[in-house]
Amino acid sequence: MCGVFGIYSFRDDDIDHSDAMNALAAIGHRGRDHVGHFQDQRFFVGLNRLSIYDLSPQAHQPFRSDDYIIAFNGAIFNFAEIREELEKSKVIFSTNSDTEVLLKAYEYYGSGFENKLNGMWAFCYLRNVERKSVYQ
Repeated sequence: MCGVFGIYSFRDDDIDHSDAMNALAAIGHRGRDHVGHFQDQRFFVGLNRLSIYDLSPQAHQPFRSDDYIIAFNGAIFNFAEIREELEKSKVIFSTNSDTEVLLKAYEYYGSGFENKLNGMWAFCYLRNVERKSVYQ
């Protein structure tokens, strides 16, 4: 399974990028397919990805939409069914990843959508506020 690492600071610019990247490297054995991170003034999230459902670079994490950033680890066994339900409601997808299904489900259903999920998971969402940021 993927390795996820995150920091939230109550003060602007209080996250040492080098320290955060070292912590992410320390869990590098959790996923060797891609290493990605997002950092802004108060938040850092990084992920060592083990690709399972969508092996394409478009599914790399942290995954980003216009409104949210998500980092996800786990397995949603019914993500295909949730995707079909969302597609019937005219939700458009750009990847085949379960991560994008989680993101679109949150955007469409809002809080409490996780009651629809069958599986085991951990994820974090960050509302995408355009500030000074580093994203790879």
